[in-house]
Amino acid sequence: MIRSERLLRHAKKDDKGLLVPRKGRAEHLKVSEAHLPRALSVLDALSRALEERKVQVVWRKDGETNLSLVCDSEKIGFCLSEIVESKPHIVTAEEEAQPV
Repeated sequence: MIRSERLLRHAKKDDKGLLVPRKGRAEHLKVSEAHLPRALSVLDALSRALEERKVQVVWRKDGETNLSLVCDSEKIGFCLSEIVESKPHIVTAEEEAQPV
């Protein structure tokens, strides 16, 4: 999963703090910078286990398609994503009192 790491190593962050590659696509991996090493480790272990069971892990070299699994000639999309909980910001009295 070296390609995934290269794509996300210098990625920018979206509005939820998840990594977005500056070039190419990595739709199969939606995680924050803090969880990238663990996600890559999980993805690598999963990939090896699937390949041992004769399930192909396919990601075209042009990077224009999502990572997919091929089992018994059936193509299955795959994505590993981090759940991000966000709460709307509530303006405090101090913040309201500050001049703009």
